[in-house]
Amino acid sequence: MASALAIALGAAEPQDLPTITARVHPRIRMGMSDLHLPLFTKPLIRRLQADADAAEAFKDALGDPTGIREDSPIFAGPWDPIADAHAELQPLQRAYLFAVTLRQAGILSQQDAATATGILAAASPDTVVHNPFTNHEGPLCLAVLDLAAH
Repeated sequence: MASALAIALGAAEPQDLPTITARVHPRIRMGMSDLHLPLFTKPLIRRLQADADAAEAFKDALGDPTGIREDSPIFAGPWDPIADAHAELQPLQRAYLFAVTLRQAGILSQQDAATATGILAAASPDTVVHNPFTNHEGPLCLAVLDLAAH
């Protein structure tokens, strides 16, 4: 799996990278221990640090989390029944995932952090997010404070 994921993240078109990330993250989060998270996070960070187009695609996705490209046949069909049941949370979950990934790659600008904070600030205090880099799951309101401190 590690090799397949590294190849997928390395070979994907830049505009597909946010979608792949948004689809892989919940599967890894639910099915693997924190020891396996680097199989996902390390190739993703390497790609963002080495490919300006991929970084730009993530920044664009941060500004419009529901506008990521999902029209490829590869992405056809339902992918996460829990997320589908709570469609109103998807933009928040994605915005946080994209922002924390950009921050981890060292390319989250103050403007991008402000964009993320603006999107996420409207969330319910009950909204929970997962950080794939720390394997910490907690309230979005605290995660926003961490992003704002960037």
